[in-house]
Amino acid sequence: MIRYLSRSKLLGRDRAAELIADRQSYRVGEPVLLRVRYLDDRAIPADSQGTVVTLDRAGHDRRELSLSALADTPTVFETQIPALPEGTYQAWISSPSLGARPPTVGFRVESTAREARVLQADYPELSQLAKLTGGKLYSLADAAKLPSELPPGTAVPLETDEPIRLWNHWLGLTLFMTFLSLEWLLRKRWQLP
Repeated sequence: MIRYLSRSKLLGRDRAAELIADRQSYRVGEPVLLRVRYLDDRAIPADSQGTVVTLDRAGHDRRELSLSALADTPTVFETQIPALPEGTYQAWISSPSLGARPPTVGFRVESTAREARVLQADYPELSQLAKLTGGKLYSLADAAKLPSELPPGTAVPLETDEPIRLWNHWLGLTLFMTFLSLEWLLRKRWQLP
């Protein structure tokens, strides 16, 4: 009784029900469990199929889901959605009407990359890819044969320009001596130490 009264006090006196999802995020293909728990016995619909939840996927259409009462707990209604496409979802109780702000819940369905789900090498697909590209497929056991079966490479000549040695070039020495002489003359003219 204390738990029942404290829950209604925490949720607010005007809250007759709560809507929850068993998780905040799901992978594509995982079932989503939605559960409605009525906190006020007067809000429970008369028939066992009377609870309807509207499910809205962001940027797509809405759909309505009928929730069934649990046999052992008449205040709890639930449904399981087998597979939802990737996206962000928002669900709320649309029937019975529970006031201007019905209980809502949000969750995400995320895609998993095939490489993260299937960790084994797909040898038929790799073999087909090697055949299409003119290569060969090597397993870990055959990896020792790989260096001996590599084709010999062809030498590619690299052409580079002859480096210009500035210190040994007469133009570099002339430029250096010009700047040094110019500095000496300016110091003498302005009588700097």
